[in-house]
Amino acid sequence: MVMNADDRTKVNRVGSTAQRQSELPYEKRVCRIEAHYPPPVIPGEPFLAPSVEEYVEMIDDAGFEVSIVSGEFNRGTPRFHSKMIPPHPNVDNDMLPKFLDLAHQKGIIVLSYYPIIFNKPLKAIHPEWLMQFLDNGRPEPENEGWFCYNSPHRDWLPEYLIEFMDNLDIDGFYFDDTNWGTHASRPWVPSCCCKYCEDLFREESGLQIPHKVDFDSIDFKHFVNWRYEKLKEALQHIFHQVKEKHPDAILDLNSYMRPSTDWSDGHPLGSLELEKEAGYFFVETFRTHREPSFTAK
Repeated sequence: MVMNADDRTKVNRVGSTAQRQSELPYEKRVCRIEAHYPPPVIPGEPFLAPSVEEYVEMIDDAGFEVSIVSGEFNRGTPRFHSKMIPPHPNVDNDMLPKFLDLAHQKGIIVLSYYPIIFNKPLKAIHPEWLMQFLDNGRPEPENEGWFCYNSPHRDWLPEYLIEFMDNLDIDGFYFDDTNWGTHASRPWVPSCCCKYCEDLFREESGLQIPHKVDFDSIDFKHFVNWRYEKLKEALQHIFHQVKEKHPDAILDLNSYMRPSTDWSDGHPLGSLELEKEAGYFFVETFRTHREPSFTAK
């Protein structure tokens, strides 16, 4: 789906991302707040205080330079009139556009949180794109809406993200849930051996895709390395497609290359090469005392 020019001009934009970047580049904005659903910007929800205006004044006074909100509810319900996913029923009363206006007047960069593999409503629309989990000896969990990077979701997603930016005055995205498997109840179950992966793996390697974890198998190890490369390709593809339509978009990704996670997350320890698409990544450092030094290295 491609939005026409008339649709895009309906968005009220305060300044531009390029202007805010010129005033203070994103990489130098170290004071950030990750509050996906600040109470004043929840549509139709009663709240006592603060108002949207008071909330923006509060975070500005505190020195916040970047704010992370969510352009969706409940992992997939849009806070705008989407043509791709049914929007929130009270979308016209949403205070998010007002928050974006006021935050941008203060020069605050605002990114939308987005769980890159996770979309609950899309499960009913395209169940054929869902991941198929590898057998790792544990009971197979229900797939709540986790989509495969090799499926057509990799092309659907950038179109959806472009629709976000065509309808909301956001500066870009803060991507979470960037693993390749389940994203609930640790340890996550690895994937994927869906039909798309099976065909692509056979075409590129000449091998049958494994359906069970087996590190005694050379073919399985080949599959693990292949999966690392396909993750890199998919992320670069998504970033590139969004940047083609919105070249100034800030795209920041939660990388799981940290010592407390393993191969099942799908992230290699080597570079994801997001710099090719002028992308960013960050690493959470709250799990062990070792991780801050690991991240610094």
